[in-house]
Amino acid sequence: CVISDATDRASAESGSFTVSLLPGSYIIFASTSGFEGVPANAPYTFSVTCAAPSPVACCFADGSCTDLLASDCATQGGSAQADVCANVTCPIIAANDSFEGALPVSCGDSFIADLNEASAGNDDLLFSCGIGTAHTNTLWYSFVATGTTATVATCVGNDATAQDTTIDIYAFDGSNLIEVGCGEDECGGSGFLTEAVAPGLTVGETYYFRVGAWSAAEIDAYNVT
Repeated sequence: CVISDATDRASAESGSFTVSLLPGSYIIFASTSGFEGVPANAPYTFSVTCAAPSPVACCFADGSCTDLLASDCATQGGSAQADVCANVTCPIIAANDSFEGALPVSCGDSFIADLNEASAGNDDLLFSCGIGTAHTNTLWYSFVATGTTATVATCVGNDATAQDTTIDIYAFDGSNLIEVGCGEDECGGSGFLTEAVAPGLTVGETYYFRVGAWSAAEIDAYNVT
């Protein structure tokens, strides 16, 4: 909310203010001040002057930064920040931050999923299981089924009490992801780690899974089996 008094309350000759805004659409509401001598029903003329937008830091997935206009940043696939590159450290985002970049693993593998390398959020794809469904900092993986049941877990090697994960497993029909398993709060030293089980798989088919943190407080590097 911005309030600006006229420079001369008796005659209400003029009034002005300057405000910094992000690109977008805004509504201006104007009202007389109510001071004696200010005509409430008189016609008033308003003008709006918009300064040219200034470049902001545009962060890219590889951690690089370029000062660009916010609109150009979005066009080039970057993430616009509130400051310039000189004052911003851009995180490196893992290639498997999205389904399209799913990292292949093999059944029987054990690996580290460092959720610090994922972007905030959950790809707008909600988890179906556990307490709450939003979660954050998800990483994607794929595997080829060697049996009709697969288990993906963070039960082993993760003992910190602040750790809490959710995992879901999907089939992909070429257009849509179809959930075949989801798990949260099945195991671990914290009691909040995960063992997601997917039955009814087809041997030789490729399946996908996500590992995510229950909330921002649980973003960590997790051992996955």
